[in-house]
Amino acid sequence: MKSKPWRIVYTKQGLKDKRTACQAGFAEKIGSILETLRINPFEDYPPFEKLVEDLNGAYSRKINR
Repeated sequence: MKSKPWRIVYTKQGLKDKRTACQAGFAEKIGSILETLRINPFEDYPPFEKLVEDLNGAYSRKINR
């Protein structure tokens, strides 16, 4: 069974935050979360928000400590 091609898109601030978090020692946790999203982007954790209007069909996730 072929899986759908999912794409993770970062905001500029998200990329800065990712770099900062990785430098602070959270690279393994971030990698784990990204792997979960790659396998099943609709997994309950971390919670997601369905976007509307011009971003319809996209989802947002906030990853906090």
